[in-house]
Amino acid sequence: MYVFAILTLTIFDMKKFILFVILVFGFTACSALPESAEEEAVEEEAVEEEAVEEEAVEEEEVEAEGVTASLILEAFEVKYSDRDYDGFIVDINKGSDDYAMGVISPAGDGPGGWWYAAKVDGAWMIIQDGNGDPACEVLEEYGVPAEWYTYDGVKGCF
Repeated sequence: MYVFAILTLTIFDMKKFILFVILVFGFTACSALPESAEEEAVEEEAVEEEAVEEEAVEEEEVEAEGVTASLILEAFEVKYSDRDYDGFIVDINKGSDDYAMGVISPAGDGPGGWWYAAKVDGAWMIIQDGNGDPACEVLEEYGVPAEWYTYDGVKGCF
């Protein structure tokens, strides 16, 4: 008799628990319903405007001593005419009237690589690019300032 009473009480409590879980998850699911299409469109437009503003700021930031990201992209397109550089991001770490160095990477995720550029006959030219250490001989040949590839007195090239 006691066993029956305990089982009945336990089953009754279990039903209450299951009902409680269903109600909690039911209300949670209702509150997580997507916004209206109009609200989503407004939110997407705001995100797009913010991205355009960031892109404009990024273009301003990469300008260094007469070299811009677009000039470096043009130099990459000349060096590697078989590749499409739409959507690539160019960061200029150092720039002067005749030399520049930085990183290029595809938009979104993906690995990038370093590059060195020199102004040759009035046009920017990519003199080296890659992922390992640059060749000292090439940097010296084009006259890239040694402090651009020397760290704590040690050359960062081979």
